Amino acid sequence: MQSASMRLALARLRPSGNNPRGFFEPTAMAELVASVKSKGVLQPLLVRPFDGDLYEIIAGERRYRAALEAFGDQYEIEARVFDNLSDSQVLELAIIENSQRKDISVTEEAVAASRLLGLKNGDRSETAAELGWDLVKLDKRLALMACTEEVRLALTKDEIKLGHAELIATLAPERQAKALQQVIEQGVTVESLRSAIEKYALVLSSAIFDKTECNTCPHNSSTQASLFSTTMASGMCQRSSCFDEKTNAALEVKKAELLTEYAVVRFIRPGEQFTAIPLIADGATGVGLEQASACRVCENFGASISALPGSMGDVAKEQCLSPSCNATMVAKRVKAEKQAVAAKAEAKATSKPAAKAPQSAASAKTSPKVDAAPAVTIEYDKVRTAIKEYREKLWRTALAKYLNRDWAVSCTALASLFVAGRFPYHMSKGSEVINNSAQKLLGVNATRGNLPEVLLAAESATDPEAIRKLVQRLAPAACMDIDLSSVQELLAHYKVNLLEFFKLDQVFMEMLTKPELEYVSELVGIKAAMDPKQFAKAVSGKKTDFVSALLSVEGFDYVVLPAFLNYKNTKDLKND
Repeated sequence: MQSASMRLALARLRPSGNNPRGFFEPTAMAELVASVKSKGVLQPLLVRPFDGDLYEIIAGERRYRAALEAFGDQYEIEARVFDNLSDSQVLELAIIENSQRKDISVTEEAVAASRLLGLKNGDRSETAAELGWDLVKLDKRLALMACTEEVRLALTKDEIKLGHAELIATLAPERQAKALQQVIEQGVTVESLRSAIEKYALVLSSAIFDKTECNTCPHNSSTQASLFSTTMASGMCQRSSCFDEKTNAALEVKKAELLTEYAVVRFIRPGEQFTAIPLIADGATGVGLEQASACRVCENFGASISALPGSMGDVAKEQCLSPSCNATMVAKRVKAEKQAVAAKAEAKATSKPAAKAPQSAASAKTSPKVDAAPAVTIEYDKVRTAIKEYREKLWRTALAKYLNRDWAVSCTALASLFVAGRFPYHMSKGSEVINNSAQKLLGVNATRGNLPEVLLAAESATDPEAIRKLVQRLAPAACMDIDLSSVQELLAHYKVNLLEFFKLDQVFMEMLTKPELEYVSELVGIKAAMDPKQFAKAVSGKKTDFVSALLSVEGFDYVVLPAFLNYKNTKDLKND
């Protein structure tokens, strides 16, 4: 960059918008004005041609301002004129010239270093060499750029100390304004600020997420320790929003993994009135072996993940997510045990001390049965949603197929639904069945609501059985829309055997979770039909392999109905 020296009147100079200095301290400016009045401007300004006979100041705006105040705009000043400079070259010159002056603030150094680094395409070594700094000083100044503009200005104006700025730099931008306000208004010391920030800092060693990015994060106090003289304790995160975001993402990953095994996964968060209880069979809080197995199809059975401080990310499997229901089942087990003890005592009291004689079959039947296991009840309203939906579809389909077999049965059911006010006059699912039947039997579209057209088609039907068949299909079609209790009542009245319409197959088994599969295998006897080692291997593997193993047991009759799919009274339904 070649330059020529010449004297220029202040009136021909114009300040540039590229000055790295953002603040001209009044006292220092007054001292500079006095110095210029006494000795003149001793160091030349750096300028470039601007517009006509005007020149733009590249470096030396403080001297220009001081001379203008001291002598007026006709005062001539020594200047080095650079021709043919690009805007980036002008900015580079201004940054370097200002950074080499003794009175530039650390904040202005930080701004200058950041701008020059951008001009050097992020090359830290070249930037440090241009500024005459080592890399340590460059990194320290660049770290101050984590401060907001308001914090940097306060440091430049000596409203806060460098230690304040270094601590505030560790905070997220949205928190810096409040910290700055407190430091200025309340005179908070550097040590007090450090203590306050550490109090609310997040300890990275307790984080459940991958901390690789944290190693170089400016909000990590360990990183700050290598940059600043004033830092917090090592391993503290000061960006709670980032910490929380990463923590929540890690929690969701854990939940996704658990959902491959359990149908229900709940978070336990601070302030929520929610607890999870381990589902166990034995002990003071056990529900009994059979009930613990049956609870696996409950909508409240699953796993929980702690989102509480101190146990963040801890996973608890085999959990009952309804403490009240768990308490009820425990109470049932305790009651059954007490009844068993009483029955044993009664049996002992009524027994004769005479020599034992072979017990006849008749007397064996009248002997009291001692069993500490309570009757296991499957609560239909607590079966999880997917099973409820599958069960409802099975019931409706089975009833529709059963009614469609016999004209008299179908018509009786149809008449009963009408008389009881249960017939769905505005069918949604069943309307498609009726319309298809009407088109096939009468050749008309029943959904258009054209009564004369339907009447004419019915009266001119070539098949005398057309109307009969159409009426017969009304009841099966209605099964898709009547309320579920009506479906259950009709199934029970006609004693419909669901095994005619159901068998354990791939679709049903894949709908279940692994704990549910294990329960079903016990319930219907598949587990008992398998070799124990084979079953243990299958249950410990992937769900797909477990399903395949359960469906390939040689000699097992898969036409068997799990009790929770039955349509009997839900309160009386048992596993036996």
